[in-house]
Amino acid sequence: MKRIKSIDTLRGFAIVCMFLYHIQSWWIRDTDLWFTDVMYSSYAILGTTAFLFIGGVSIALSYRSRMYRIEVLKDISYTRVKLSYFLRASFILLIAIIYNLAIAISMKDLSRIWT
Repeated sequence: MKRIKSIDTLRGFAIVCMFLYHIQSWWIRDTDLWFTDVMYSSYAILGTTAFLFIGGVSIALSYRSRMYRIEVLKDISYTRVKLSYFLRASFILLIAIIYNLAIAISMKDLSRIWT
């Protein structure tokens, strides 16, 4: 499949935003805490929005390419493609629930499972 450079660039931008968001609390000084609030908001909004957008676009392009493959090559079926995407989404959801549950248990506060 042909790579789309703009998608890769935006994905890299989102990763850099998330990286800066997560390391910012280590290198900011107490006198510059006002800067932290501004940058946290910027990184969170830009990084999360870009990452979710790119994820959706990538899934849509992948799904379209698979549907094209079904129509042209006829080597897989519609139900198999749907099952594949359903299993992937279920697997990601299961990993997220297990991770959040582990964090909530380690903090001894089960209400944090949804944060």
